[in-house]
Parts: sequence; structure tokens; C-alpha cells
Amino acid sequence: MPDLFLPVTFTFICALAIVIVPMTAWIGLTRDKYGVLRGDGGNAILFKRIRAHGNLIENAPAFALALGVAELTGLSAGWLWAAVLSFLLGRISHFILYDRKTRGIAMSLTQMPAAAMGIWVLLQIW
Repeated sequence: MPDLFLPVTFTFICALAIVIVPMTAWIGLTRDKYGVLRGDGGNAILFKRIRAHGNLIENAPAFALALGVAELTGLSAGWLWAAVLSFLLGRISHFILYDRKTRGIAMSLTQMPAAAMGIWVLLQIW
């Protein structure tokens, strides 16, 4: 094992890398089904799937970085896993609530743990 081992962060990043593959295929299959080469072709189903994928790609890097620095600076595994669970619940909820005004709750579940870890790290180093 390397000197720098962050099991929670590494697990999250690897799981994310695995999940992105079927999500991308899901979009490709939907494009094929509706005959759309680029964009969403005005198809609401394809649009929702593209945005679910894009939103994950937009939010996951900042979360992964916050997770990594929090783990590196000593935040306990319990808190780290709670943050990961919140992120995952937020992403799933965002997809389910995508067409509803309450999707802000899902975004909070996604982004608040990263912000909290960021604040915690800043408090540790300053």
C-alpha cells in the first residue's frame, strides 16, 4: 500500500468512474433509439438523461477533492462515509425530482457535505 492511502476517497472515485460508464451508455442508447446524433434533439427524456449525467460530472470533482483533503487532514471515516451517502442520495434524488420545484433539496444533499468538509478543513489548517 502506498504511503498516502485514502480509502474512502479512493473508493468514492473508483465507484464514480464505474458508474459513469453505464450512464454514458444509457445516453448513447437513448440517442440511438430516438435517432439523435448530437444534443438532445428536443427529446425531453434524452435531455433529462444528459443533464443527470452532466450534473454528476459538474458536482463530483469538487466533492471528491473536498473528500480527499478532509480525509487527508483527519476527518473521521464515519463523517466521510456520511458525506458520501449524502452526495449519493442527493444525486439519486436530483434525478427523481428533476422536474419538480423541490429538487433544490437534492442539490443541498449533494453540495452541503462538500461545503461542510471544506469549512472543516479550513478550520484545521488555519
